[in-house]
Amino acid sequence: YAIFIRQGNPQHSTAVWGGMNLGDQFSKWRDYAVRVRGPAADLLQIKVAGSATGVMYPPSQPVNFVLNSRKHGTEEMYQMFYAMMQDPSLVRLQIAMAYIDSYGADLLLFALDRGAFVDLLVPRKANVYHHCNLRTIKRKLWGKPGIRIWLHPDMVHAKVLLAYDEEDMPKRSLLGSANLKKNSFGMLQELNSMIDDTRFNANLATDLDKLFSEAEEISKIPKYNAPIAVMEEMMG
Repeated sequence: YAIFIRQGNPQHSTAVWGGMNLGDQFSKWRDYAVRVRGPAADLLQIKVAGSATGVMYPPSQPVNFVLNSRKHGTEEMYQMFYAMMQDPSLVRLQIAMAYIDSYGADLLLFALDRGAFVDLLVPRKANVYHHCNLRTIKRKLWGKPGIRIWLHPDMVHAKVLLAYDEEDMPKRSLLGSANLKKNSFGMLQELNSMIDDTRFNANLATDLDKLFSEAEEISKIPKYNAPIAVMEEMMG
């Protein structure tokens, strides 16, 4: 994340966070970041300083920050992913994710087991953890009722979950730096935002629909190297 504070005009401070790396070599990667100005940027400063209270579910405001920080002893990421998986008002989940392992797939199973529909998009050839992605999908998710798997030809580095209500309207999003991997829920410092803003989520839905339109829904799992996949998951 980055916070830009304007001297003499703090109400116009700006915050940016997400999964984007900085560097020319990442210019063709598909990714997401969020920018806010004003009070929400101030809330982020408070959150990363360790002064904010824990996040609640359902969220109490349009923009809510979800933090894992070993420095502050804060681990909120798994809790918020789990809450969305179990929320009966969220009937369809649209997910674009760079990396997923067994731990993350088990979270998706909570949503599938309650009857939700899940569309999961991952890169066809991830820069790292490629074999782990495919092995996880085959072992944990393939053939489960309600799930569709999509492979995108580009390096999708996104960490985005958009949830739809009973009327198939985008209701709540969770996006930022956390992948659906064990280390993102514990060892690593991660920052996501849970957003309940109609306009934002409608725009996100439009963009995700475009991303999915460029991907291929698969009918079989591509080949992968199982020993490498196991090592990738172990190394996390």
